[in-house]
This record gives sequence, C-alpha cells and structure tokens, in this order.
Amino acid sequence: MFNQIFTAGWEINLLLFVAVFKLAKYSVYRIIYPAIVGVPDYYSYEAFRHWYRRASIWSSVVFAPLFEEFLFTYLAYATFLRYAREGQEWVVMIAVAAGFALLHFRGDWNGMKGRLDWYGSLLLGKFQLDRFFYSLAAFLIYERTDALWITITIHYFFNYVLTSCIFERQDHPETSDRKDGRLLLLGFLELTFAIYATVYFYAHFPQVWGYLLVGTLALLAHFLWITYRLIGRHQE
Repeated sequence: MFNQIFTAGWEINLLLFVAVFKLAKYSVYRIIYPAIVGVPDYYSYEAFRHWYRRASIWSSVVFAPLFEEFLFTYLAYATFLRYAREGQEWVVMIAVAAGFALLHFRGDWNGMKGRLDWYGSLLLGKFQLDRFFYSLAAFLIYERTDALWITITIHYFFNYVLTSCIFERQDHPETSDRKDGRLLLLGFLELTFAIYATVYFYAHFPQVWGYLLVGTLALLAHFLWITYRLIGRHQE
C-alpha cells in the first residue's frame, strides 16, 4: 500500500524524522524547559500558581510554536512530499495534518479530565479538527511565502490568546468560557484556516475535497454557536 503512495527511500526518511522529533522533544521539554521553569513548590498555593503560569507560558506560548512549526510545517511536509508519487500528495498532507492533531490529543483529553459526555466528545473532536486544518493551512502559507516566521507568528498569537483565556477562566471560574469574546476570535481564525485548506483541495485534489468540506461545515456550526452564546450574553 505504501509503495503506491511513496517512491523508494521513504522508509529511511521516516526513521530519520522520528529520530529528529524524539531528539528535539527530549532536548526542549526534558532539558531546556525544566532548566528554565524550575521545580514547582507544592506547599504554597501562590507559589505553585506562579510556577504553573510561568510553565504554561514557556511551554505553550514560547516553545510550542517554534517546536511544532519546525518539525511539522517545515520538516514533515517537506520530507514526505518529496517522496510522494504524483497525484498522491494529498495523502501525505492529510497524514501529516492528522499527526499534528493527534500530537495534542493527550493534552486535550487530560485537560477535559477524560469526560465522555456528548458535549465533551464533540469538543474533543472539534479540537482535533481545528488543529488538523491549522496544520494544512500553515503548510500552504509556508509553501506560498517560503517564510516560516509567518506561521510561527500565527501559532504564537493563537497560543497566546488561548493561554490568556485559560488564565482568565482560572481566575474567574464563575464566568462561562463559552461567552469569552476571545474564543470568538479564535473560532474565526480556525474557520479561516479550514476554508483556506478546503479551497486549496478543491482546486488541486477534487477527489477528496468533500471530506474537508464536511469538517469545515462542522467548524462553521461551532463558530455560529459560540457567536450566538456571545450575543446572548450581551442581551442578558
């Protein structure tokens, strides 16, 4: 099956990519990151709270955009598309984007405390959808501009806004995060990424673009829902 998608030599490059990924992840999150944020103080709530926020900023806002954009937007797409057979590029793009989304699945699952009610399940799926489309859009932006700093900046902005929303939710738990206007901004960005990727697939890979359209419509439904919730708050 893989020989129908890739030309000879892709196996070695897959092993090299995994090795680079593991080495980069270990270096950043096992050596550099702990050296910067230090060890949490569990005996003081304020000290732990301060450590947690500093750790979140370094992990999500500083390191994640650099780490993920280099490994996925730059390295993964370039590595595997080089070996894709003509007409099979869409398989590689979808596989890399799915890998990027699944990389975040564990964190999303833990953040939701493993809830499997209908809303939690839909939200978990939505998280993976928006990351899937972001990865595709980031690669397309990089391919068009040849400037990785642009996608790093977009990623940085997205993670910064999301992290600030999380901090706000922790400080004011009585406020519904589904009525936070910043989430409306993030939803708009997610929808923009999805539309961009879907239009590209419509133009270049019409045989599969319908699947992306379904995902885009799902994100559109979520965007309209949070818009309705936000408007409802101002009408109360």
